[in-house]
Amino acid sequence: MLNYYQETNSKLISTKIEFPNKTFGRRFYKYYSKELNIIVLSLNTITKTKNKEVAKETQKLLFIIQKTIFLFKHAGFDLSNVPPLHTINVDDGSVLIEWIFNDFRIGFSIEPNKEDSSWYLVSNKKLGEINISGYIST
Repeated sequence: MLNYYQETNSKLISTKIEFPNKTFGRRFYKYYSKELNIIVLSLNTITKTKNKEVAKETQKLLFIIQKTIFLFKHAGFDLSNVPPLHTINVDDGSVLIEWIFNDFRIGFSIEPNKEDSSWYLVSNKKLGEINISGYIST
Protein backbone atom coordinates (compact mmCIF):
# COMPACT_ATOMS: atom_id res chain seq x y z
CA MET A 1 0.00 0.00 0.00
CA LEU A 2 1.41 3.37 -0.96
CA ASN A 3 0.56 5.80 1.79
CA TYR A 4 2.36 9.02 0.95
CA TYR A 5 3.94 10.49 -2.16
CA GLN A 6 5.26 14.00 -2.58
CA GLU A 7 7.87 15.76 -4.66
CA THR A 8 9.60 18.52 -2.76
CA ASN A 9 11.44 21.65 -3.97
CA SER A 10 14.73 19.76 -3.68
CA LYS A 11 13.38 17.16 -6.16
CA LEU A 12 13.55 14.48 -3.49
CA ILE A 13 10.59 12.20 -3.18
CA SER A 14 9.31 11.25 0.24
CA THR A 15 7.34 8.05 0.18
CA LYS A 16 6.10 5.70 2.84
CA ILE A 17 5.11 2.15 1.89
CA GLU A 18 3.29 -0.21 4.21
CA PHE A 19 3.53 -3.98 3.78
CA PRO A 20 0.38 -5.15 5.58
CA ASN A 21 1.03 -8.90 5.77
CA LYS A 22 2.53 -10.87 8.65
CA THR A 23 5.80 -11.61 6.87
CA PHE A 24 6.72 -7.96 6.65
CA GLY A 25 5.24 -7.22 10.09
CA ARG A 26 3.45 -4.02 9.05
CA ARG A 27 6.74 -2.19 8.99
CA PHE A 28 6.98 1.12 7.20
CA TYR A 29 9.82 1.89 4.82
CA LYS A 30 10.56 5.54 4.22
CA TYR A 31 12.63 6.82 1.31
CA TYR A 32 13.83 10.24 0.34
CA SER A 33 15.14 9.84 -3.17
CA LYS A 34 14.14 9.73 -6.81
CA GLU A 35 15.55 6.19 -6.91
CA LEU A 36 12.27 5.03 -5.40
CA ASN A 37 10.46 5.74 -8.68
CA ILE A 38 12.36 2.86 -10.26
CA ILE A 39 11.23 0.24 -7.74
CA VAL A 40 7.93 1.52 -6.29
CA LEU A 41 5.65 -0.37 -8.70
CA SER A 42 7.60 -3.55 -8.04
CA LEU A 43 7.28 -3.08 -4.28
CA ASN A 44 3.52 -2.72 -4.70
CA THR A 45 3.39 -5.86 -6.86
CA ILE A 46 5.14 -8.03 -4.29
CA THR A 47 2.59 -7.15 -1.64
CA LYS A 48 0.31 -9.44 -3.69
CA THR A 49 2.85 -12.27 -3.95
CA LYS A 50 1.35 -15.42 -2.42
CA ASN A 51 4.65 -17.01 -1.37
CA LYS A 52 5.91 -14.64 1.32
CA GLU A 53 9.46 -16.04 1.24
CA VAL A 54 9.63 -15.22 -2.48
CA ALA A 55 8.23 -11.75 -1.71
CA LYS A 56 10.90 -11.24 0.96
CA GLU A 57 13.72 -12.29 -1.39
CA THR A 58 12.33 -10.05 -4.14
CA GLN A 59 12.16 -7.13 -1.72
CA LYS A 60 15.83 -7.66 -0.80
CA LEU A 61 16.81 -7.59 -4.48
CA LEU A 62 14.77 -4.45 -5.14
CA PHE A 63 16.48 -2.63 -2.27
CA ILE A 64 19.91 -3.71 -3.58
CA ILE A 65 18.96 -2.28 -7.00
CA GLN A 66 17.76 0.94 -5.37
CA LYS A 67 20.99 1.32 -3.37
CA THR A 68 23.09 0.63 -6.47
CA ILE A 69 21.25 3.30 -8.45
CA PHE A 70 21.68 5.73 -5.58
CA LEU A 71 25.45 5.07 -5.51
CA PHE A 72 25.78 5.51 -9.29
CA LYS A 73 23.82 8.75 -9.13
CA HIS A 74 26.02 10.15 -6.38
CA ALA A 75 29.11 9.08 -8.29
CA GLY A 76 28.06 11.52 -11.01
CA PHE A 77 26.21 9.33 -13.50
CA ASP A 78 23.14 10.85 -15.17
CA LEU A 79 20.33 8.45 -14.34
CA SER A 80 17.42 10.76 -15.12
CA ASN A 81 16.19 8.51 -17.95
CA VAL A 82 16.48 5.16 -16.17
CA PRO A 83 13.17 3.34 -16.66
CA PRO A 84 11.18 1.73 -13.84
CA LEU A 85 11.29 -1.99 -13.19
CA HIS A 86 8.39 -4.17 -14.32
CA THR A 87 7.41 -6.98 -11.97
CA ILE A 88 4.85 -9.74 -12.26
CA ASN A 89 3.72 -12.57 -10.02
CA VAL A 90 3.93 -15.76 -12.09
CA ASP A 91 1.40 -18.59 -11.68
CA ASP A 92 4.12 -21.02 -10.56
CA GLY A 93 4.80 -18.94 -7.43
CA SER A 94 7.85 -17.11 -8.75
CA VAL A 95 8.32 -13.39 -9.33
CA LEU A 96 9.73 -12.01 -12.58
CA ILE A 97 11.43 -8.61 -12.60
CA GLU A 98 12.38 -7.00 -15.93
CA TRP A 99 14.25 -3.80 -16.54
CA ILE A 100 13.63 -2.79 -20.13
CA PHE A 101 15.95 -0.30 -21.83
CA ASN A 102 16.01 0.75 -25.50
CA ASP A 103 18.80 -1.63 -26.55
CA PHE A 104 18.78 -4.31 -23.84
CA ARG A 105 16.84 -5.80 -20.97
CA ILE A 106 17.87 -7.27 -17.65
CA GLY A 107 15.67 -9.80 -15.89
CA PHE A 108 15.53 -11.56 -12.55
CA SER A 109 13.43 -14.60 -11.70
CA ILE A 110 12.95 -15.15 -7.98
CA GLU A 111 11.88 -18.75 -7.45
CA PRO A 112 10.33 -20.58 -4.48
CA ASN A 113 13.51 -22.71 -4.36
CA LYS A 114 16.27 -20.08 -3.85
CA GLU A 115 18.84 -22.14 -5.77
CA ASP A 116 16.70 -21.84 -8.91
CA SER A 117 16.56 -18.02 -8.86
CA SER A 118 18.31 -16.54 -11.88
CA TRP A 119 19.17 -13.42 -13.87
CA TYR A 120 19.59 -12.67 -17.57
CA LEU A 121 20.71 -9.92 -19.92
CA VAL A 122 19.81 -9.76 -23.60
CA SER A 123 20.59 -7.03 -26.11
CA ASN A 124 19.77 -6.14 -29.69
CA LYS A 125 22.11 -6.10 -32.71
CA LYS A 126 23.26 -2.58 -31.88
CA LEU A 127 24.92 -3.92 -28.71
CA GLY A 128 26.12 -7.19 -30.23
CA GLU A 129 23.16 -9.46 -29.49
CA ILE A 130 24.38 -10.34 -26.02
CA ASN A 131 22.53 -13.21 -24.39
CA ILE A 132 23.84 -14.18 -20.95
CA SER A 133 22.27 -15.62 -17.83
CA GLY A 134 23.10 -17.27 -14.56
CA TYR A 135 21.93 -18.14 -11.09
CA ILE A 136 21.57 -15.57 -8.34
CA SER A 137 23.83 -16.60 -5.51
CA THR A 138 22.55 -16.34 -1.96
